Amino acid sequence: MRGRELSSGLAALDDIQNWLSSRPGRVVLATGCFDLLHAGHLTFLEQASRLGDLLVVGVNSDQSVRDLKGPSRPIVGERERATLVGALRCVDRVFLYDEPTADRQIRFLRPQVFATARSSISVPQRSGGRRRGRGTRTRNRPDRPVLDDPAGRHPASEPMTEKAIATGSAPWIPVPHRMEVLGADLFPPQHLTTAAFGLVSEAQGHLLLTHVNLPGRGCDVPGGHIDPGEDAQRAAAREIREETGLLVPTEALTLLGWQRFTLHEKPQASYPCPFPVSYTLMFTSQPGLAGPPVEPPPDSECGPAGWFTPAQVRHRCATCTWLPFLTLLPEARHRADVSSD
Repeated sequence: MRGRELSSGLAALDDIQNWLSSRPGRVVLATGCFDLLHAGHLTFLEQASRLGDLLVVGVNSDQSVRDLKGPSRPIVGERERATLVGALRCVDRVFLYDEPTADRQIRFLRPQVFATARSSISVPQRSGGRRRGRGTRTRNRPDRPVLDDPAGRHPASEPMTEKAIATGSAPWIPVPHRMEVLGADLFPPQHLTTAAFGLVSEAQGHLLLTHVNLPGRGCDVPGGHIDPGEDAQRAAAREIREETGLLVPTEALTLLGWQRFTLHEKPQASYPCPFPVSYTLMFTSQPGLAGPPVEPPPDSECGPAGWFTPAQVRHRCATCTWLPFLTLLPEARHRADVSSD
């Protein structure tokens, strides 16, 4: 049964994350005040739920509603508003939060889609739905969710959060499966994300490689498994430092995409990744220097690191499953150049 459970606070987010970890699927996070729940709210949440498999809703607390809308709001208290939202069939989990934005909750839950219920989403009129948002007005069309990028980069009118680049399989997975390489600007669910890597390029376009002194590795991009409780972005920065000696600030890493592994059979209990779906993230960064020095720490499991041309990378890493990400680097560099102008 969907809905029927109310959670609040950071401890509740832990509970929600644990609940999500046993239910693989596309996670949608929706937020709003939901004061005086009306048909527009219901339409918004129903349509948000269709963007994925699991709908988690954050409801603004009384204090945050006052901060957003003034001292006369809310009209309905936070517990009652959250209870009403949680009673809707399309809603799976509900939590209360005090902040004016849900940035912290987004970073914690890592939804694939973020939909926000703005006050401009109104009850559909008889002449056809009318919705205003971000300075635009649309007449004679039904209300739709306003979708936001959790990284805060741009709004999107459709849930286009991933682009397939390649498919195949990974030699280290012991059961039949499907591997997809996807470009994406939204994070997959955190509880299904197991590893993070970094495609770092310097000012002249050379890429950073290390040599992993482990069976079956050799030349590779720096990266590895995410430690318990660690953010994927921080994990990528840590792995780059540990395997190459290069210090890349966490905030300088941009998500390039993911590898999604879907297992068709259940593996042995010793298999270290979630079943049936898990993700490996690829980040990118441009330090802005020409060949900055790199040297792995003495206790690193990696040998010499260095900068290589894309052609050299393709030759040295010809069997690496992340190789299709190279096709996304020109676009990523362009976005970085535009944002720095």
